[in-house]
Amino acid sequence: MLIFKKLGAKVAASIKVDWKNPRVVCIAESYSKFDIDTVEVIPMRIELFKYRYYEDDILSLEPLAVSEQQSKASSSTMATEKPVVDVSGDALLEKAPETTKKLFAELRERILELDENVKEKATSLYIAYRVAKNFAEITILKDGLKIHLRPVDYDDPNGMVEKISAGYNWTMDRRVYLKSPQEFDYVFGIIEQSYKDVL
Repeated sequence: MLIFKKLGAKVAASIKVDWKNPRVVCIAESYSKFDIDTVEVIPMRIELFKYRYYEDDILSLEPLAVSEQQSKASSSTMATEKPVVDVSGDALLEKAPETTKKLFAELRERILELDENVKEKATSLYIAYRVAKNFAEITILKDGLKIHLRPVDYDDPNGMVEKISAGYNWTMDRRVYLKSPQEFDYVFGIIEQSYKDVL
């Protein structure tokens, strides 16, 4: 019906489509737990990708969930494709100076101490921390850490929290930088406010 509506009856009739092995690719800014759970039970190939805009017109697509049905159906046809590479926090820190590594190690420890349910996940661009939703996404910089946070009205007397331009359409549209040990406790207090927003 989509082909018929978009291209017209004549063109649709002339196109031969093999519907035996359909593949659905969903691209969205975020997904609910229901969305992800549904992918696991529907007996067809469904892939979920989360998009994110970054500065300098960079668009990131991160795979979120792949159903077992898709894996079974595609194991023979996708054998020549490159597998998705898991990224570790250590890999992102590899080229960072020792001062940045130390800052991150201390911040990571404090974040994980917030709640036993806090999960850590590294992508190719940042290291995320979440409970029900992401509350902190840390990008490793040469001179410190850039931390994206939830859209909360922060208690921020020092004015360190920046609001990201609406043009980027980010869910995590607040940003703070951690560049020295002297800023640590203050910045962690900001992160803690973001964490409380997902409880």
